[in-house]
Amino acid sequence: MENPGRKRPAHRVKAFGIIAVVVAVIVFVSKIQMKRQQDRELKQAQMLKQLEEWGSLTDKEQIANASAAIRRTLQILAGQEVDLASFVAPPGVNLSEANLGFAHLTGADLSGATLSFADLPGADLRGVDFSGADIRNADFLGADLSGADLSGAILIEATLRDVDFRGVDFSDADLSDVDFRWAQNLTQGQLNCAMASRSPIFLPEDLEWPFEGADGKWERKVGDVYVCMEYAAKNTE
Repeated sequence: MENPGRKRPAHRVKAFGIIAVVVAVIVFVSKIQMKRQQDRELKQAQMLKQLEEWGSLTDKEQIANASAAIRRTLQILAGQEVDLASFVAPPGVNLSEANLGFAHLTGADLSGATLSFADLPGADLRGVDFSGADIRNADFLGADLSGADLSGAILIEATLRDVDFRGVDFSDADLSDVDFRWAQNLTQGQLNCAMASRSPIFLPEDLEWPFEGADGKWERKVGDVYVCMEYAAKNTE
């Protein structure tokens, strides 16, 4: 039995001291990390609120002046994997060359926005409203566009490789020189909805461009057996 009057060996005292220091350091680091997380969440909330305020702008000059700040804020939040589903772009906002790779924009409203040369690889764009948007030369490699509205959008020379197109609305969209390689769930009916224009540069082998040009005028090919909205019935079940 240990004698209460005996002193603990020096090595045991030293070990207890080291443990106490380690615990103190862990607690200190945890508090710092918690504070940083709280600060980050507060900053994110402030940026989301600012995006909401920008989304209510209607004056063209104010929107033009705010475009760079909106683009920068979206890029920061996208890089932090923040859910941007509530984002509503002010009409005509210029987000060209924005880097929104892997952004979470499910259901966001980007109708009428300019996204030319924007980078959105791997982005979650399910149900996003891109109607009337200028998306020429944008990169959507590997993005999920299922259920998105691209009606009336300009997608000239956009990269849409390895993208999920289930239920996408291409009504009157300009798909000139679009890259559809490895497209998923793209149907002939969807292509038939598009604007009569130059064909995409790559299409899946089982699909064809339903328009032909003569003297600069593009018309639907004779004998086309598909109707434009067939895809809707097939992809909304």
